[in-house]
Amino acid sequence: MARGKKICKSCNTEQGVRSLVCQCGFDFVEDKRKRDFQNRELKQQKEEKKQLKDKIKREEKEKKQEEKEAKKQQKNPIVENKNFFIPPDYEKTDKLSSKENAERILSYGKERARSLLNQSRLSKTWNHVDWKIVEEGVR
Repeated sequence: MARGKKICKSCNTEQGVRSLVCQCGFDFVEDKRKRDFQNRELKQQKEEKKQLKDKIKREEKEKKQEEKEAKKQQKNPIVENKNFFIPPDYEKTDKLSSKENAERILSYGKERARSLLNQSRLSKTWNHVDWKIVEEGVR
């Protein structure tokens, strides 16, 4: 085959460099357009697959992060519940003794009392409560 000449795909004859259409009717330009169009479609499909894979990776990463946060909250007993608990007798507690405050905390239930006990140990506040009584009541 001479340099620059084309071979017709339908009749396998050698055509000139500037020939756009073969004698048998095969259109070289249209064939190129078809190939370009197919290549574009393939590129789009590859791009869509890549985007889908990226989306799946992102979702998996978010899921792992949520699982990590859940484990973290399970390990830390202080941050059991993000909602603040306001006791029903909140306004009457101003003039209670430390023993009465300890009994009031035990009345919230063992789990809540244990959480408040841990919190008071870490923050070293709430001196108005006798925590020794709470500790004995939780056991």
